[in-house]
Amino acid sequence: MASWLKADGTIEVVQPKNGRNFQLEELKRFVASGAPNDYIEIVYPRHEGYEGQIMVINEEGKLFGLPRNQRATELFGYTPPTDEQIAQLKAQGVVMIGFEPEDRLGDAGEIVGDVLLCNSTEVD
Repeated sequence: MASWLKADGTIEVVQPKNGRNFQLEELKRFVASGAPNDYIEIVYPRHEGYEGQIMVINEEGKLFGLPRNQRATELFGYTPPTDEQIAQLKAQGVVMIGFEPEDRLGDAGEIVGDVLLCNSTEVD
């Protein structure tokens, strides 16, 4: 069984139409969220207990201004770097392209739009 984590906070238990695995067109419908595209991307939850699970998201959801999906963002496990970590990286000569300290609360690790959370074996 899979979970459809909607950006509005609702969660719906879903299963593949064929009873075995989700097909590409089916995945696209789950994550379209009103965006004018249907490109999907697979990301991996980092929280303990979600091993073997994947999150199917809209690849360009941020470009189309889809709303933040709080639950999916938490599962993704994004932790922004602290000021100290940023300073250490810069002191080591690490170039952080497209990232400034004031962006820390931005969308770097944010998941937007509706998301399908399922076992990796459920995707064909």
